Amino acid sequence: MKPLYEIDKIETINNVKYVSDTIINRLYSSFQSVDAESQEVEEKNYQDSAKNFDPEAMDEAYGVEEAYQESVSYYLIHMQMKQEFLNSSIIWLFHQFERDCTRIFQTEDGSVKKSKLTTLNIDTSPNSKWIICNSELRDLANAIKHGEGPSLNRLKSKHPTLFKSGTNQIEVKVADVERYTNDLLDFWREFFNAAIR
Repeated sequence: MKPLYEIDKIETINNVKYVSDTIINRLYSSFQSVDAESQEVEEKNYQDSAKNFDPEAMDEAYGVEEAYQESVSYYLIHMQMKQEFLNSSIIWLFHQFERDCTRIFQTEDGSVKKSKLTTLNIDTSPNSKWIICNSELRDLANAIKHGEGPSLNRLKSKHPTLFKSGTNQIEVKVADVERYTNDLLDFWREFFNAAIR
C-alpha cells in the first residue's frame, strides 16, 4: 500500500463526489424536461400538419393522431435513454472505485486489499461498506455490462428491487446512485481515518 496523506483522502473523496455530481446534477438533470419537450413535439407536428390541411378533403382531426404518436415516440425513446444512462452511471462509479483502489493499494488482488483492511481493523464482513463497494457494486456493474451470468444471479437474489418486476432487466434509480455514492464515501472516510495516523 502506498504511503497515505491527507491529500490522498481529499482526492479520493472528491473523485467520488465529482463523478456522482456529474451523473446526478449535470447529466441526469437533462432528462427533467422530457415531458415538456414531448408536448412541444406534439404541438409542432400538429402545426406542421395544419399547413397541409385541406378542409374540402380532410377530416378536422387530421394530424392530431400523428402528432400525438410522434410525441409518444419522443417520450419513450428518451425514457429508455434515461434508464440506460442511470444503469451506465453505476459502471462509472464502480470504475472510479477500482481506479482509486488500485492507486491506493497498489494491487488489483482483492485478497491483498482485504488483508490490508483487516490489518487496519476495517470491517470486511458480508454487510460491510467494503463488501457493498467492492462486491455488490462490482456485481451490479458486471450485470449491467454483460447481462445474464453469475453477477446478475447474485444481485437478483440479494437486491430484487434493482430489477424491473418479474424480469432480469436492471432498473437503477437516482436513489440507487445516491445510495452507492454514500456507501463509497462512507467506506473511504472510514478507510482514511484508520490509515492516516
